[in-house]
Amino acid sequence: TLGDLTRWRGEDGAVFLYQSELQYDAPPPVWPHLGYNVTARHHRALGVGVYCYFFDEVTVHEGIHAADASGIVHSFTHLLDGGGAIQSVINGRGGAVSATGQGSYVCSS
Repeated sequence: TLGDLTRWRGEDGAVFLYQSELQYDAPPPVWPHLGYNVTARHHRALGVGVYCYFFDEVTVHEGIHAADASGIVHSFTHLLDGGGAIQSVINGRGGAVSATGQGSYVCSS
């Protein structure tokens, strides 16, 4: 997918358990797309995860972005293997993942 994996625009939506894996062959050095992007103001999500396994050294600013992150709980990112990093979990919160097997979690917004 040459863009965000999921773009949620509808108001008052809800998701329970979402997992996605960013594009393996994303072009370095920076991939500007997200695993889960919510532009709606009212959205609930429980258990949102974004994984990566990049072939090259690729940096992603955040795995998840939400206009209002207060409804998104138990979100995480995880680097499966390969190069690169995801710098934060959601809206700049949560630690970076840059080593094989490393995960970062934000339990509540």
